[in-house]
Amino acid sequence: MMVGASAGASRPLRVALESLKDIAANSLYARRVGAWFASQVQHGPLITQRLGFAPGTRLLIINADDFGLCREQNLAITQGLQSGSLSSASLMVPCPGFDEAREYCLNHPEVDIGIHLTLTSEWDALRWGPVSSTGKVPSLVDDDGRFWRSGAEVFSLCRAEEAEAELRAQIERALAAGLDITHLDSHMFILHSGREALQQVYLKLASEYSLPLRAAPRTLMHWQGFDSVPDEADRLGILHPDHFAVLSRVQPSRATFFWTALLRHLPPGLTEISCHPAYPSAELACFAADAPQREADLRFLTSDAARQLIEAPGIQLVGYRFLRDAMRSISSITPDCPTA
Repeated sequence: MMVGASAGASRPLRVALESLKDIAANSLYARRVGAWFASQVQHGPLITQRLGFAPGTRLLIINADDFGLCREQNLAITQGLQSGSLSSASLMVPCPGFDEAREYCLNHPEVDIGIHLTLTSEWDALRWGPVSSTGKVPSLVDDDGRFWRSGAEVFSLCRAEEAEAELRAQIERALAAGLDITHLDSHMFILHSGREALQQVYLKLASEYSLPLRAAPRTLMHWQGFDSVPDEADRLGILHPDHFAVLSRVQPSRATFFWTALLRHLPPGLTEISCHPAYPSAELACFAADAPQREADLRFLTSDAARQLIEAPGIQLVGYRFLRDAMRSISSITPDCPTA
């Protein structure tokens, strides 16, 4: 694991800031749960209806983000994929655990693996940089040649053409390794928000590689300020789930309640729930300020309660592969537009 020796000085302040963010987020806990219900408001036909499923069908993707981050994350995600509590995972190509995750994927070609498109490296004690040479993407990196730590730095400093080149390199590295990529999503939601030029890169890559992408429902994305992504995806014929929930900034003591509320109240359509399960370790706690939340995700996913909720009547667990194959099938039978 790539643990930097110079991480000590600023880490206490970062941990304190993360703690304050968690307190603030959980002080609005009712709003968080309320946002989940509000985000279920339907805007146009559900993807399940468009693909011919019966009205009221409830499909569920449980996707683990940050596959390839580190060994603790990899072990938890592979366990979840093997046990059936996870139906897909998103791979961070630039991270130190990529080779281990890639090996698992090659040995288990049946698993659904997407690319967690990455432009940030947010922690002090575990850093990563671009797949491309830093000389080709200078606006994406700091003085150490690592990605910027925050979305604000990316939005203000990066050049969209360099971001596109790097993200394309991440996809191509995974494809060159023999991986069957099923979808795209964005680490820290960088490509959903902040700059329209980056949103366009996200949509362009999904369209070019004919891959579905993560796009939260319009109501929730409007609250967060990036509601144009699903609208534009629909226009381009890029498929995406109807509903989305992410279990971030939920205090570990409340994680089970939040998980249970989501799973018991799945709306009709296709829902994606994103999580970040990881095994506890001293190394994980050293660099990941949200290690307790990651451990709470793992505890819930490996519990009997989770299995019973996921296997409840009326819920069908699926991966992104079925959405990708449907998208490519629709594209293959869509007649070419007439030319002038």
